[in-house]
Amino acid sequence: MNKARRKQLDNASALVQEAKGKLDDAKGLIEDALCEEEESFDNLPEGLQQSERGEAMEAAKDNMQEAIDELDNLDFEGITSSIDTAAE
Repeated sequence: MNKARRKQLDNASALVQEAKGKLDDAKGLIEDALCEEEESFDNLPEGLQQSERGEAMEAAKDNMQEAIDELDNLDFEGITSSIDTAAE
């Protein structure tokens, strides 16, 4: 591999690391919102928890947890490892 392509891969690896940091920040924001939504739901009277509003809150919690799970499934180490191996 020539120097120019190796530099491209180094830049790509740096961008992946930058993206990981931003996605970690996004995950933290989602986790905070999820915690607040759970607390809000838990503070509702039982009758309201079973209402349309409560069901919407539970759906929102489920969707936030799915987003967190998807972010956890991203394999940034595998991506950067593959880039680094290609650059050798």
